[in-house]
Amino acid sequence: MTTLEPISGAVTGNVAGASFRFVADDPDLLAYAGRHLAPLVSEEEVTADVDACLFWHEVPPPAAEARDARLAEMERWDRDLYVGPGRLAWFRIDACRDLHLRVEWDGKHLRVRGDYYFYLSRSRVRDHAKRWWYGARLRERRAKRYTTLLYYLVYYPAFWWNETVRGRHPIHAAGVVTDRGAVVLAGPSGVGKSTLSVALAATGDTFLSETFLLHRGTEVWPVREPILLDGFSRNWLGDAMAGLEPLGRDFVFGRHGYHRLAGLAERGNAAVLLVPRRAPQTYLRPIAPVEAHRRISASGQLIRDQRRYAAFAAALEALAARGLIEQREQELRRLAEGASCFEFGLGPGLTREAAVAMVRELLDERAGGRLQRAQGS
Repeated sequence: MTTLEPISGAVTGNVAGASFRFVADDPDLLAYAGRHLAPLVSEEEVTADVDACLFWHEVPPPAAEARDARLAEMERWDRDLYVGPGRLAWFRIDACRDLHLRVEWDGKHLRVRGDYYFYLSRSRVRDHAKRWWYGARLRERRAKRYTTLLYYLVYYPAFWWNETVRGRHPIHAAGVVTDRGAVVLAGPSGVGKSTLSVALAATGDTFLSETFLLHRGTEVWPVREPILLDGFSRNWLGDAMAGLEPLGRDFVFGRHGYHRLAGLAERGNAAVLLVPRRAPQTYLRPIAPVEAHRRISASGQLIRDQRRYAAFAAALEALAARGLIEQREQELRRLAEGASCFEFGLGPGLTREAAVAMVRELLDERAGGRLQRAQGS
């Protein structure tokens, strides 16, 4: 694999125990990575568990026969997946078809090279004309791919390393750590997980993360990303947003991005597992562990980033056959059985103060041994 010498340094840090080093030959992407990954960044010099580099190309991807001369020495496991001893090449990534990945694994360290092809037309004349038309907006168009590229070059490799080496599995969830255990809010996007986690953290709890957690049973570790809040959530939170630092850019669905850089927890043990949802009226009711497991497992099929990671991990199964799908389900079952599980309907009249009080009451009841577990199989 070709080594990339960075133009202006590298972004280094740690994702839930997996150290990473990311370099790119696009200075705008490297600068974006520094901002996006800010809560993960560390200046500590270590041998990276995940060493990733990204080459940016302003042309269409090459024809299949011109991709890599070494492909003839590799087995073809799929139309676009080639596997050899300790390495693989994956073309036309399902969620990012202009990204090509080459991966090497020695049993301890994962090396990932990405080649991204940015083009507006396969016709050179049309491509040139479109670039002229976009003008200054072309830079913004490039930037729309940066977050996805960071997932494939940093987050997903770190997830896989954690699953393979540490037995820590990703779950789409937010979380905070309280003096009575961690509160995990799990489920699909847009149901209130981020908003509730920020509200709880504003009252003295310690913030974990708002999009993904890694877990082994009830043990949880944060996967920190920008906290994304739409206009409704920002208004609902009010002064609870005081601890957030704006990123200065908007994300999809009109959400603003923020970082919390202080008051962060590095791990926790789940005491309460909440499955929130927007509802016509407010309710909080217990559900059986098997039902919580079923809902969270099913919601993973709805979440784009989790589906993308599942495909990434399935491809890398060729490098280290670990049976990760079965392991994920086993650990998710342990999480649901070890915590008190509830569905939390967030009605339109629910205030921030009332929502926090309801969660606090659950923690008090669990601590006092008064919480009854829902029955079911």
